[in-house]
Amino acid sequence: MKVKEISCPSCKEKLQVPEGRDSIFCMFCGKAIELTPKEQGDFCEKTFQGQIVPILISYPVWIKKFSREEYPAAFERFCKEQKVFLEEVDKGIAQNQSARMVELVIRGAGEAGKQLSASARAGEVQHGMNTLMAVYVIPAIIRRKRKEAPAFCKQLKEAWAVSFKDSRIKVSDFETIWEGFNVSFFDAWFKRR
Repeated sequence: MKVKEISCPSCKEKLQVPEGRDSIFCMFCGKAIELTPKEQGDFCEKTFQGQIVPILISYPVWIKKFSREEYPAAFERFCKEQKVFLEEVDKGIAQNQSARMVELVIRGAGEAGKQLSASARAGEVQHGMNTLMAVYVIPAIIRRKRKEAPAFCKQLKEAWAVSFKDSRIKVSDFETIWEGFNVSFFDAWFKRR
């Protein structure tokens, strides 16, 4: 197991941090320490790439739960189940790997599309992956609260639109999407006018 050495921000003592941890407690002063992506370890392209296709292939599971009744719990479960992927996104953003991650996501989407195309109707796979990106993946990345996350998501959205011509995904967060479930038809209609 790889470890990194950091200093406790409170007592300044040196600590050994196992790679991949989100937080630790200082063994000297007891302070809880939230680790930055850099302290968590280096971005691992292989780990990141290995997560993409399985996430995209799983779109039917998540799309079924995109309803007013199930979305909040499904979103929380998605974030929990995709923790390794989201941690790699955090690390990649912190280590200026955004362009490479976007490239890997687009390549992974192409691979996922090929794997799923034999068993799905034309357009269904792309629609499903678009929805997954818009209502689960992008909001999960934004929820991580990294200040560069919205810019990364915008870059991802733009590359997605170029690669998949009929895609019109947007960058949004969970709260905005959830709010949409709670707006009545009449509220939405009168806001447009």
